[in-house]
Amino acid sequence: MRMPQAADPTTGSNPASLADHGNDNAAGPTVQVTLYSHQGGPNGWKVATVLSALDISYKTVFTDFQKGEHRTAEFLRICPNGRIPAIVDHTNDDFAVWESGAILLYLVQRFDSGRTIWGSTLEVQTQITSWIMLQVSGHGVIQGQAFWFKFFHNEYVESATRRYVDECRRVYGVLEVRLAEAREELWDRAEREDMAADEMRDAHVWLVSDHMTIADLSYLTWARTVHRLDIDLEAEFPEVDRWVNQMLANPKVARALLPPQHDHDSVANGTDDVQTQ
Repeated sequence: MRMPQAADPTTGSNPASLADHGNDNAAGPTVQVTLYSHQGGPNGWKVATVLSALDISYKTVFTDFQKGEHRTAEFLRICPNGRIPAIVDHTNDDFAVWESGAILLYLVQRFDSGRTIWGSTLEVQTQITSWIMLQVSGHGVIQGQAFWFKFFHNEYVESATRRYVDECRRVYGVLEVRLAEAREELWDRAEREDMAADEMRDAHVWLVSDHMTIADLSYLTWARTVHRLDIDLEAEFPEVDRWVNQMLANPKVARALLPPQHDHDSVANGTDDVQTQ
């Protein structure tokens, strides 16, 4: 979908009735992408980590749900579902993409010619896509519901809260098993290639391939908030905890998660509040 009234690529400004609540790493004519996000929701920050990892210059517009900015005609032309995240790609005739999984896949296919966080073969790309589909359909949405029933619902419903928290644990268990398998594969390779034990002890493992991809990044911003559900990654899922920390230690990822600096800064970066709308 191409946007006749989308953000101005020379200024990064957004459609007229959407207030500009902040920016990230670009201004002026260097802006390649405008990201429509929300300060308190993990999905917008998920997209920001990929934009940063690919060195795409972008501007963030934090949509104010309290003012109904996600329901304006201008925003609905960008995202018919009226939810964040969404992007407008100024390098592609103001092409608009919405839904976080679709955005991640679009970004790597358009900007990642070096396959730095994408796969080099159809098979690897399909594996990456499978993990992203799990994230958007069975991880983020379930954790979001767990947050809703634990913190925002107008009455405490124990069965609903327990159901969603338990399902969160199940999905983190799936991730734990996959990462543990990847570490076993790494040790098997080390034995074959006579690699040093110290080198292997500090080695990173990933969901797919031997380097971080959008499959890994798709989980990060949700995983770093799961402690609010009394799920202790370090104690319960040590490989997941290590995986999360190694992504957070990546300078480009860390840069994307810096809190916005402006007068409307009420939530740092999704760790102190969760917006489930």
